[in-house]
Amino acid sequence: MNEIKIRLEDPGPPPIDEVVVGQLSDQEIERFKLFVQFVARVRNSTILQKGLPTISNMKYNSKEGMKFSCAPVAYAELCELLHVLRPLILQSEHYSFYNIISTFGKKFKHTILRRELKELRRLFEKGELSFYMQIHVGDTPLFADETFRLWLNSEEYHTDISTEWKELKETLTFENTRALMISQIQSKVKALFRLEYLVNLVITDPSLL
Repeated sequence: MNEIKIRLEDPGPPPIDEVVVGQLSDQEIERFKLFVQFVARVRNSTILQKGLPTISNMKYNSKEGMKFSCAPVAYAELCELLHVLRPLILQSEHYSFYNIISTFGKKFKHTILRRELKELRRLFEKGELSFYMQIHVGDTPLFADETFRLWLNSEEYHTDISTEWKELKETLTFENTRALMISQIQSKVKALFRLEYLVNLVITDPSLL
C-alpha cells in the first residue's frame, strides 16, 4: 500500500490548513492515472475546445409551453463527446465517475472532502440547474440522472427506446430535450474536471514520483 498525503487549505473563516492521509494500492493509483487520461480525452474533444453551450434562457407561454434556449451544436461533435465520455459516465465502467469518487471518498476522509464529494455527486447526477430549481413533466424530473439516461439510451445508444421517453419528448419537443441534455452533459463534464483536480493531488504526491 502507498501512503498519500493531501494538503487541504481554506482561508475560512475559520481558516483550514490540514493534511489528510490515505492509503492506496498500486492498482488503485493506476486506475486514478487512467481516469485522468480519459478526462484528458474529454477536454481535447472538438466541442470542448470550441466551448460546450448550455441553456441560456428559459421561458413559458400558453401557446408554446416551456422553451429552453441553447446554442446549436454539430451532431458529429456531440457524438464524439459522448464517445469519449462513455467510460466515465457509465456506472459499470472501471474508470467511471462513480467508481473513482467512491474510492476517493473511502480512502481520504475529512469533512471538507466529504462535503465536496457530495456536491460533485449532485452536480454529476442532477446537473447545475438542480441547485436552483427542479421541473417535472408528469412524474419525470428534468434535472435528474435517470432522465439523462432515458435520453442517452433512446436517442444516442438506441438500446432502450422507452415509452416514458417518447412521451417526454413529445411534450417538450426535440429542441427542448436536446437543450436540456446538453446542459446535463456540461454539468457532468464540470464534475469530472473537479474530480480530476482531486485525483491529480493524489497521483502527483512526491512519494509516488
